[in-house]
Amino acid sequence: MGQPLDTLRRWEDSNLPTFDQLGGEAAIFAERDEILACDAARVVGVLCASWAQIDSKTDAIEFLMQTVKTDDVYDADDVLDVILTSELALPDLAEPLTNFLREASCREGILGDIASQGWTRLALGEWCSGLELRGHLAHRAKSASVGRGETTGRDAGVAVVAACERWSRGNNHLFCALSRSCPPQVERRRARGNDARAWPPRRV
Repeated sequence: MGQPLDTLRRWEDSNLPTFDQLGGEAAIFAERDEILACDAARVVGVLCASWAQIDSKTDAIEFLMQTVKTDDVYDADDVLDVILTSELALPDLAEPLTNFLREASCREGILGDIASQGWTRLALGEWCSGLELRGHLAHRAKSASVGRGETTGRDAGVAVVAACERWSRGNNHLFCALSRSCPPQVERRRARGNDARAWPPRRV
């Protein structure tokens, strides 16, 4: 067992090991597959928090993008949330992350919903253009409203509400398409405010 895995398995769940305690980037990247199967979100958190210490940003970006591309719903949601709220790592990850989420958002089911929310979060933080995203959300909402594909879930619902609040003014076609598929969600979320996770830092 290598140092990163040994450290992860001994660490208390409530704490985050440091970059050095995991053995540094060489040790982490060398055990990528084992780490992804063990505790991907926690290691992603360590890498993002230690972004300034990492020498090989190319290897780090490849590692982090591999964690996002998981088919595990819980890992995908947790890892994406860590990256999207990282002020240090997001500037280097925004472009490859946008490209992946744009493609993944076309999937049916929860993984497609998670990708749709992630893409929306990037657009609202002005890390990517919102034009193509608006068309995607309108199409996804319309498909759900007429019974094609799976019902819009929590993650897509949050994306729909956020998109309505940001972009629907002066665009009635967009608002109707986005809100039609999940009006109860829209009204509940508007009534109690935005309950999404933290949105990404805005691009400066």
